[in-house]
Amino acid sequence: MAVAGLAVAKAAGTARRGRPSASRAAEIDQAISAAALELFLSAGYEAASMDAIAIAAQVSKGTLYARYTSKEALFRSVLETELEKMSVRSGANDHLLPTDLRERLRVHARTLIASMNYGEFQRIQKLVASAQLTFPDTARLWHELATRRYVRFLAKDMAACAKLPPDTEVDWLFLANLFLHSIGGWQHIERLIRTVGDDEVIAFSDAVIETILKSIPHSG
Repeated sequence: MAVAGLAVAKAAGTARRGRPSASRAAEIDQAISAAALELFLSAGYEAASMDAIAIAAQVSKGTLYARYTSKEALFRSVLETELEKMSVRSGANDHLLPTDLRERLRVHARTLIASMNYGEFQRIQKLVASAQLTFPDTARLWHELATRRYVRFLAKDMAACAKLPPDTEVDWLFLANLFLHSIGGWQHIERLIRTVGDDEVIAFSDAVIETILKSIPHSG
């Protein structure tokens, strides 16, 4: 199997001597990442061997192992790349976020709802599903790279937007977790068993936001 348009290296044994240029190294990394993603998605994590990935990327096994010492390390890199794509897309308009906490959370909620329909998110779900049976750390890795990162971002953003006195006690991490798991979890579970319109998801997210706001001192 080969990745179309990514013939970035000659067959093993005829590779250029010496260290590749920065641009060449970037091309090789891109080819490996694209080949690994395609194979993880099409064949599944267990069946996608490092040998097959090297062939698909048209690089030698030595080149592949020089960058990734194991399939687990390569999988982590691919997952990080896909999450970064989604993060960049989701945060493209962060500079336009409202300063009012309620409206800011509403924008965050709508971005979260939309992101679950992104192609990047669908690929991530498939990646995780393909690996979780044979790669026991998949759930922990997902939590580390996605869930915890988002919760920390949201908690910090909420605290900054609320502008409460320094001595005000608010568990921002708890509220960020409540926001993410209530809205994202509800949408995911409900759509597994029935058709849920965007209006219904938005109404649910608005109710979650009002519950959160009521728990924050001096917010209304």
